[in-house]
Amino acid sequence: MTNVLFQTIHQAVQAIAIGVGMSVAITGAGHAALNCADLGTVLRSAEGNYLDASGAMHSPSVLKGADFCTMAQDLSGANAFHCGWGHDYRTGAATKDFEDKTASLQQCFDQAAAIGTDKAVNHPDFYDQRQFQIDDVIVTISLKDKATLQQTYVFLAVHGVANN
Repeated sequence: MTNVLFQTIHQAVQAIAIGVGMSVAITGAGHAALNCADLGTVLRSAEGNYLDASGAMHSPSVLKGADFCTMAQDLSGANAFHCGWGHDYRTGAATKDFEDKTASLQQCFDQAAAIGTDKAVNHPDFYDQRQFQIDDVIVTISLKDKATLQQTYVFLAVHGVANN
């Protein structure tokens, strides 16, 4: 059932992404601490707003173990790299994965300054988020229950620096 649901979500995300010009990569399941070298690569790309020499948006390689990763652009022109890890609904494993990823981010980057949490969401499902600033890059790690999907997700977003 979970694989069928995941494939359905994957197909829907791909269709939406193609419609709005985003790139999506789906990988196998795996839930572990974040890899410092992989994060370093993503942060270097974020400092340049994920743009290559020609000005085209490019996606960093997928973070190992992520169930999916995607690129998106916000209204300010900043690009962001988002990855997610799915878990069974409201399990301790999801909370542990959230805590492990938060701790590994702080271990990888001594200069990761916690800039707060964000509780301002307008839905009844559980939500927790940690925000960090590493140089000019904002990184968020969040834990979100999705009751309709009967899944709990850990999301990582690395927001690019818009060159205004």
